[in-house]
Amino acid sequence: MDDLTKIKGVLGCAAYAGNSQVSGTQFGTLGAKTSEIEQFWATAASVVATNMQLGQERELLVRSGSRQVLLLLRSNQNVVCEIDAQSDWKNLAAEIKRRL
Repeated sequence: MDDLTKIKGVLGCAAYAGNSQVSGTQFGTLGAKTSEIEQFWATAASVVATNMQLGQERELLVRSGSRQVLLLLRSNQNVVCEIDAQSDWKNLAAEIKRRL
């Protein structure tokens, strides 16, 4: 995986396969608990999407007042990116997917 922090607005990124970080895929800064909760993200997104009848979700954004974390769900690995809180997450998601 390329260093996605080269995209303006991406502060940190990493890829996970199963419950483990893929070696050589972490760039920039991510929260200290990122790897501890990764195993639950795909399941949580699936449950929310099913309950709200959204179909199969491939992107999930978690946002607070000061942070945004974008999760791209992929068949072989999940990619998590912390993005600038002021960034347009939809445009960044499209650019990140192009680079993956």
